Amino acid sequence: MASLSPELLSGTLAADHPRIAALLAAIANRAAGGQQPARERALLADLLERSRARHAARLARLRKDPWANIGRFKQVLPKLA
Repeated sequence: MASLSPELLSGTLAADHPRIAALLAAIANRAAGGQQPARERALLADLLERSRARHAARLARLRKDPWANIGRFKQVLPKLA
């Protein structure tokens, strides 16, 4: 059974971690029962791919430099002296 390792979860959304763990458990249960877990493996591969794509999209939307516009805000804010 593949464990829920950091390498497997890296670059995925935390919201998907329970589903990833459930699919890994289902794969282990089917393999222990002598059945082929092909469907579960395909579902897991698809979930990992979608989760990593959504994670990458969220990272791309983050502002690169959160302090880039601080000069603009200093002009608007009143001084507290």
